[in-house]
Amino acid sequence: TQLTYEGLIDEMLGINNGLVEVPYSAPPSSGDSAGGQPSGAARKGRKVPLNSSDVLFRELRDVNFGSIGPKLRNKTLHMREEYKEINSRTFSEVHQFVKKLNIMPVLDRHTELASMIQEKSAMDEGFLKRLRCEQDLLDGRGVDAACEYAEELMFAERESMESVLRLIALVSLVNSGVPKKYFDSLRWGLLHLYGFESLASLQSIQASGLIKKYEGGRNAFPQMKKAFKLVVDEMDDANPTDISYVYS
Repeated sequence: TQLTYEGLIDEMLGINNGLVEVPYSAPPSSGDSAGGQPSGAARKGRKVPLNSSDVLFRELRDVNFGSIGPKLRNKTLHMREEYKEINSRTFSEVHQFVKKLNIMPVLDRHTELASMIQEKSAMDEGFLKRLRCEQDLLDGRGVDAACEYAEELMFAERESMESVLRLIALVSLVNSGVPKKYFDSLRWGLLHLYGFESLASLQSIQASGLIKKYEGGRNAFPQMKKAFKLVVDEMDDANPTDISYVYS
């Protein structure tokens, strides 16, 4: 599961064509339809653009989410300090400060968005359960539990096919294949729930080797993990030196 700022926004709210739909925290006071109910657009939420034309988003998008709060807080405090000193500034410095004020609505938008993501991720037991499941797999345990959780995601949670396949692929990669006792039932479940249209995708994924049936033999993942340092236990998310910060 991706744990960068942009990644978590995509996980929690979904980013489509550079836009994220942010639900309203409360019904708008104006523009409501008859009967006091919010309009269709209000119920859906507002569209917020997320792309590199947003200077702040360009800076934050690939940062581990654990570092987003301090970064936004520091920017806010810096703006406040500059405002306090404005009376002692020259006209040129005041002019430069006024230009900086253009970032305030953007800063407010990202503070609201980060707060919403933090609240959703902390309260979403399903999200936390998935993180624990993935971490257990990387630590070399919980393969059976992960396969059972994949079935739960399909039939109880009705998760998207992509979400389920990501978990099954992780099981396959860390275990040199999906255990035989789960492989056929998971494949049947995917076809049954997502329809025959998913057959081509399943065949392509199996042909690529991302998902396969465990045929016995030694599992090479523990040795590969150690040799290539695929999992870094201690990482400074604020100043990362390894790409693993994106999911740490």
